[in-house]
Amino acid sequence: MRIFVGYGFNERDRWVEELVFPIIRAFGDEVMDGKEVQGRIITEAIKQKIQQSNAVIGFATRRDRINNQERWTTHQWVRDELVTAHACNLPIVEIRELGVDEQDGII
Repeated sequence: MRIFVGYGFNERDRWVEELVFPIIRAFGDEVMDGKEVQGRIITEAIKQKIQQSNAVIGFATRRDRINNQERWTTHQWVRDELVTAHACNLPIVEIRELGVDEQDGII
């Protein structure tokens, strides 16, 4: 199986690569991500990777604090990747860090 993993490409979220990727590979599955084409909007290359995947895991981790509260936004491209997977009728798992706003949307 090919599992697309959406997460923040920053120091705080590096644990996803270090801990989650080896677990996926241990089950004999291939990890796909968008790290090599990271940007501000989801690209056709990422959409194609998601379409070629069998499932998507999205890590909604803290990004920006909302109005000095204990609520946070998450990475927009992770949300876009989850929505793209939903549109492709792929199985989705969203792992949301405590305090991350649900940010109501299509999924």
